[in-house]
Amino acid sequence: MVFSLVFFRVHIPNSVHFDIFKCVTSTPEILFNHPDTNCFTDCIQSLGVWPDTHVVAYDRLGPISAYRAWRMLRVRLPSEHCVAY
Repeated sequence: MVFSLVFFRVHIPNSVHFDIFKCVTSTPEILFNHPDTNCFTDCIQSLGVWPDTHVVAYDRLGPISAYRAWRMLRVRLPSEHCVAY
């Protein structure tokens, strides 16, 4: 996907790319549904995110993706350690 290529060119050092559309099954009624819980958990754990991990979600192209990532983390991994920029 193009977004991952942009990430690798302009990312903050030591940050990791999180695909907000991974594990999402769209329907005609809801284009970007919440991800499957098990798939999402496996995905974020593979990035090194655990319930006690401090997460800063950011997007250099605009805040929408950061807000979506923050929301998914808050719903699936309730924690007070997640901030969106």
